[in-house]
Amino acid sequence: MPQAGFWRRILLSAATGASPDGAPAAEGALREAVVFERNCGATTDFSTQVSVLPCGARLRNQPGNAFIYGHQVPLSVRWDTPSALWIAYPPGFRGLNEQPAVDGVMVRYAEDESVREK
Repeated sequence: MPQAGFWRRILLSAATGASPDGAPAAEGALREAVVFERNCGATTDFSTQVSVLPCGARLRNQPGNAFIYGHQVPLSVRWDTPSALWIAYPPGFRGLNEQPAVDGVMVRYAEDESVREK
């Protein structure tokens, strides 16, 4: 059974943009991006995933709805506006699943030299 190995929340506030990882949601927050790794057992590698959820929603045992990469990859994730999420990864990486929009949030993807491999 798939398990989310670790996760961190990047919170979106309509008033303040992105909050630091793990910080409580600011009043008025609408959505959050949850970056997590899934480990499906000894015969498969970890996968890095991102889901866009209503603020405070529980991360369910489902694949990421915005981004999936078939192995571990470092990501840089930020909210550009309350309805625009930016996800960057090291050059040469591409997600197996890169959704252009999730629940009214436009998602942009980019290779970024400043995002380093683990």
